Amino acid sequence: MADLPFSVDAAFGSRLRFLREEREWTQAQLVDKMRAGGIDYMNTSTLSRIEMGGRPVRLSEARAVARIFQVTIEAMTSESESLAIVQARHRAAREEFVRFRQAAENVARWQVKMPELVDTLDEIIDEADSDETLLKELEMLTLNVNNFEAINLAEEAQAIVDQVRAGFELNETTKAGRFLNSSATRRSRG
Repeated sequence: MADLPFSVDAAFGSRLRFLREEREWTQAQLVDKMRAGGIDYMNTSTLSRIEMGGRPVRLSEARAVARIFQVTIEAMTSESESLAIVQARHRAAREEFVRFRQAAENVARWQVKMPELVDTLDEIIDEADSDETLLKELEMLTLNVNNFEAINLAEEAQAIVDQVRAGFELNETTKAGRFLNSSATRRSRG
């Protein structure tokens, strides 16, 4: 049985569909992005035909898609399917790292502000009347602020990495909400 000849349009279409589905985008969402990128005439029917290899992709469309997914046109059309996948996943991983780094910086900035917040809470507690309910709320808030300040970002990041690796080994996904189970929070409860 002979292999079918390589089709650039079919390769482009299948990679386009793979990249779209990997990002969990609908065809309508990708059409909106393509229209925003200057492909005003694009619609879901045309996109579907391109993905199925039933309609050749135009160069302007290929350029728009390459920009959207941040891959090269060569990666979308080469005989090596892996190239487009590696490029797209590397770009997505880099984007996630940038977001992670920004989030870590924001948490660190908030941690620096926590002693000031504790001082403010102490002043409020000193001025509070003997309202037991309010005092309990303020004490709990003070505890939460102190717990947040005590979070060790390096330990938490390593714990997340360890959890993800263990999840891959078990073929599971990780859970959100690590703050509630962070080492600082656990120490304050113990």
